[in-house]
Amino acid sequence: MYREQKEMSLGLGNTNGSEWYKLRSNCIQRMLRPREVAHYLPEVDRTAGLLLDTVARRSEEHSEGQVPGLRELIGRWSLENAGMLVFDK
Repeated sequence: MYREQKEMSLGLGNTNGSEWYKLRSNCIQRMLRPREVAHYLPEVDRTAGLLLDTVARRSEEHSEGQVPGLRELIGRWSLENAGMLVFDK
């Protein structure tokens, strides 16, 4: 409501249609540059490795290779990567 009252964009994740396309078009130009991707690749690779290690460990601890809490693990990994990309930390 605050953003709407101030006539601010709701952001890429909260819009649809032409406004979403406009925002996406602006950010995708930067995100598709190999140099930009390469800057974040080591950290994304590190977090992916940590996720895989955790999944493997949990799979070994449970019968039939089940991974309890997999959805939560992937959600945490996704949030960590988003934070790293947005805040560079």
